[in-house]
Amino acid sequence: MPSTFRFLLGILPFFFWTETLHAFSVTSPTTTRTWTTTRLFAVTPNQIKFLRKEAARRLARKSLSQVFLPENDPAEETLQSIQQALQQHELVQIRGISRDNIRHVYATAQQMVLELNLLSLKEVELIETSGHSALLYAPADPPRIILRSSYKEGQWTKKPKKTRDHRGQIIQVED
Repeated sequence: MPSTFRFLLGILPFFFWTETLHAFSVTSPTTTRTWTTTRLFAVTPNQIKFLRKEAARRLARKSLSQVFLPENDPAEETLQSIQQALQQHELVQIRGISRDNIRHVYATAQQMVLELNLLSLKEVELIETSGHSALLYAPADPPRIILRSSYKEGQWTKKPKKTRDHRGQIIQVED
């Protein structure tokens, strides 16, 4: 079992991701780790759907970057190789996660994302887990995969309230 991810086996029910507080928290009966970070971006469900389709297209063209985890304990070199692949390709599939038990794949992938966030200054997102693999996304500078969003700056502004008299009636302004 990987040494960097070994402590996850006993703490699966205690793993929390709190987006509103911008904190990562992992709690176990023996240790408590808490990291606080500022979220650089948030991937919406529509953007996740787009990234899954993009990964399927790249997999069909055999251009999806894949990193295979070693059977023995993955060390810092493995995280460095994942980080380099994310810098080059933005979308990377990690294969061979938690080969002994499929129930631990999601928690192990989340732990890898946390460690990659701490290792690099870029934000890494877990897009999906499937079998013993996980799909990770980290935007490059400038981004090669353009994520569309319906958000516009200043899109939602309050209308100014109309002036009213002492009875609450709207005063008609004559120009």
